[in-house]
Amino acid sequence: MRTTSLFLLGLLALLLPTSSRAFEAGAVAVDVSPRKLPAIRNGSFLQAIANRVDTPLHARALALKSGDTTAVLCVVDSCMLPTDVCNAAKALVTKQIGLAADRILIASTHTHTAPGTMAMCLGSRKDETYTAQLVPQVAEAIVKAH
Repeated sequence: MRTTSLFLLGLLALLLPTSSRAFEAGAVAVDVSPRKLPAIRNGSFLQAIANRVDTPLHARALALKSGDTTAVLCVVDSCMLPTDVCNAAKALVTKQIGLAADRILIASTHTHTAPGTMAMCLGSRKDETYTAQLVPQVAEAIVKAH
């Protein structure tokens, strides 16, 4: 993860316009483990139920700013994140701090131990309770990194 983070930091630094202003960066990890159990777990081709959290799940955000340009990358421990979940988190960020949605990239780690946020993902239903919890937590990670 550290090597990947450094690579992405360097890549985004190259993509941001240069300016006489200082380059700024912020990073944060927010625990997004399910608060309510049991939770529907997906990614195993058959729906499974998680009754405990063995390893905490996180949303890790990296914000980079150069001059007037800001970009944020957020990686979430999840099997898959559907567009509507990502767009909902981005909308919260835009409402809270004014950062445009097209300056935010949200991706998943593709873990098979996270609750499902996508309907009919590899044979599992969407865990509505967890998804409702996750959206503001992803937004929180992005805002805190910013």
